[in-house]
Amino acid sequence: MTRLTFPAAALLAAAVLAGPGCKGDRKLACHPVRGEFFIDGQPAHGGKVYFFPVTLPSDPRANCSIGQVDENGTFNVTTYTQGDGVPEGEYLLCFEWPTKHPLKGTFDGGDRLAGQLMKKEESKHRVTVKAGPNDVPRIDLKGVAKKGKPADGLLGGDR
Repeated sequence: MTRLTFPAAALLAAAVLAGPGCKGDRKLACHPVRGEFFIDGQPAHGGKVYFFPVTLPSDPRANCSIGQVDENGTFNVTTYTQGDGVPEGEYLLCFEWPTKHPLKGTFDGGDRLAGQLMKKEESKHRVTVKAGPNDVPRIDLKGVAKKGKPADGLLGGDR
């Protein structure tokens, strides 16, 4: 019986964990994308900006990138790892603005936009991402927040 040394065993374990197909399974190059998302002149804190590629990418993991809006209304987009940006190309933007959960304090309640801006085939917002840093012009949506109950009925407070 052949006995493996620690480094050889570690390399073998890494190869097994990587699995078949990983050698050629490279992620696409991403470029930083930042922007601002406001609703009726106020930061859409907790909102999400979805980037859907017009042409499907070769890597299915890049089919939708997301920007999470902070308390100042700014966002940085993530595809693979936090804030890495998106691959070059043209994107349709969709928006969601969840309510703040009253107990947990997280933004995972109902959509204050009632899902009306989540249909990419109806999106009126397009951006083109090029190599290097990209700034999306400020998005300030007017009159889209639903009064009363959000889409799933949870009430939340933070704007």
